[in-house]
Amino acid sequence: LVFTEPWCADSLMNLPILLKMAECASNLEVRIFVRAQYPDLQKYFEDQGLKNIPLFWIMDHDFQPLGYWMERPKPAYPKIERWMQRNPEFGLIRNDASLSDEEKKIKLQPISDQFVDEMWNWYDTDLQSFTTSEVWEELKKG
Repeated sequence: LVFTEPWCADSLMNLPILLKMAECASNLEVRIFVRAQYPDLQKYFEDQGLKNIPLFWIMDHDFQPLGYWMERPKPAYPKIERWMQRNPEFGLIRNDASLSDEEKKIKLQPISDQFVDEMWNWYDTDLQSFTTSEVWEELKKG
């Protein structure tokens, strides 16, 4: 089960990887759920301490939980931290209480586009393999 939202950059990067893995393994089936459309499921995952997306919730054929993978591969975190340090305006705009949500969205768009472009680069160079390895580790539990 994949729990996601259409606006999520981490989902944009990682969902194609998971789908390719499922395509290569005949015993995997993927079902995608948009978080906003399933509040009960959202509450269930939040009660498990799983609030971030994408969430890859792994179950056996009887729907018993085996494990999960969430958000992004571990090596992505320091990359994002360095990006945020190089682009402090992102945080400043996001936290500017004087701006409406729409104004923030407009001001953040070019910076967000730059961020997504850099993320594509990271995934093309190495993060894709980390996602694959981390998800396979969870799958092996079953």
